[in-house]
Amino acid sequence: MRTVPEVHETFNDIESKFGLFDRTVAGVQYWERVRNDIYDNVCLSLGIFEEAGPELGSSWKDRFRGLYLLFRNVLVKNPYLTGDHDFLFYAHPRRKQRDDGTWFDLYTDPVLEGSNLDAVSVEYDHKLNHYTPPSTSLLRYTDFIEYLGTLYKMVSRYSIPETEVDYLKNAEQEFKEQFGVAVDLVGTVRDELAERQALLPLYDALLRRVDPEVAVLVVSYGKESFIEACQRRGVPVVELQHGSISKYHFGYSLPNNRQKVAFPDYFFTFGPFWRNRFDLPLDSENVYDVGYPYLEREADKVQDQEDIISDIGPQILFISQETIGAKLSKFAAETSELVGDEYSIIYKLHPDEYSTWETKYPWLINSPIEVRGPESDSLYELFAKADIQVGVYSTAVYEGLYFELDTYVVNTGGVHNIEDLINEGVVTSVSSPESFYVELKEGATAEYNPSRFFKSDSTNNVKQKLRSILNQERDSE
Repeated sequence: MRTVPEVHETFNDIESKFGLFDRTVAGVQYWERVRNDIYDNVCLSLGIFEEAGPELGSSWKDRFRGLYLLFRNVLVKNPYLTGDHDFLFYAHPRRKQRDDGTWFDLYTDPVLEGSNLDAVSVEYDHKLNHYTPPSTSLLRYTDFIEYLGTLYKMVSRYSIPETEVDYLKNAEQEFKEQFGVAVDLVGTVRDELAERQALLPLYDALLRRVDPEVAVLVVSYGKESFIEACQRRGVPVVELQHGSISKYHFGYSLPNNRQKVAFPDYFFTFGPFWRNRFDLPLDSENVYDVGYPYLEREADKVQDQEDIISDIGPQILFISQETIGAKLSKFAAETSELVGDEYSIIYKLHPDEYSTWETKYPWLINSPIEVRGPESDSLYELFAKADIQVGVYSTAVYEGLYFELDTYVVNTGGVHNIEDLINEGVVTSVSSPESFYVELKEGATAEYNPSRFFKSDSTNNVKQKLRSILNQERDSE
């Protein structure tokens, strides 16, 4: 099987050979908008990535659900019925439930809570649902906007010039020859440009209604039309880092230091490690290291609760994620057979695995492993109890480093994302349960400073930087 670095290099070679970044339709450089999806599809077809879950939107049930969300949004949490605000936050829709029953966005809500920022927050649905009640009264939905864009994409007769169709078909053939998989560049580009045509005026209307001085979002890739609308109205866009990024992440990494047209004006990182890892498609003076407010706050809570610290002996915590869950869970099951009672093993599911793990990972059901889902201790409580963590490349692995855990990564799809820390000795790569057991016996990994990954005083850092950007905008008016 080909590795991600190999696919990454070949993919970049095709982009360069066909000059895809410079290709335009109606003046729009479309490739930067679609390349991440194309890359993911190539990796899925090659078996490098596992399917993260069933595709939504293809069944009639899903389509009717989308229509329901669209029409409901006219009456419920309509973003066009809000007033003027200094900040427009575009939140992450996958929320976490708190003890009080409300649902919390890990990235934007810690900034909004307890602050006097004049702001409104919007979100699209997560798997055709919104988690209610949200923890903030500031939240509005963008279902009306997003699903009108989807409808237009489905029914419009948007066409690409024949010369461009022919060019993309030649590129499709190159992808076929290099990877042995079929990619629909023509259809993907057409859909993206059709959706953009519908979304731009809708987002422009939202910006006219809210009249923000600054927009703040989580996950910029996939929101290019929103960013373009902000650029047209002169609204600077700030992105809050939401997860692990590396030179292999096509949402952020562009070859040859290229700039991305539809990209935020500012990027707030978790810590200095991330800004130094690779070059973002952004001037370095607009990249700020601020920290991760949710992690810092929750870690302070669990580290203050001495009674949760386990005294039952060494504990190994496996951190799952859907794209590598089958391989990692088998690795955990085989490890449990090797270590016996010498270590206790916890397998922490990713939220998207809660309802499917018994079907997808049946080998865990009768194993001595403790499988933890939504009803269990929080991830940070598990970190506080654990001595060792095992994962591949999820953000949670870096969060475990914040708790100074001995860290091991399984050498499977995605481990390349953490190769720099492997080379430094901060984490140890293992290829089999047997080699993992040997490494456990040999001792801990290298020492490191957790603040390298997550800067301290994060909530104040974010608020101060946002206010600074706001003041810059006001001074320039």
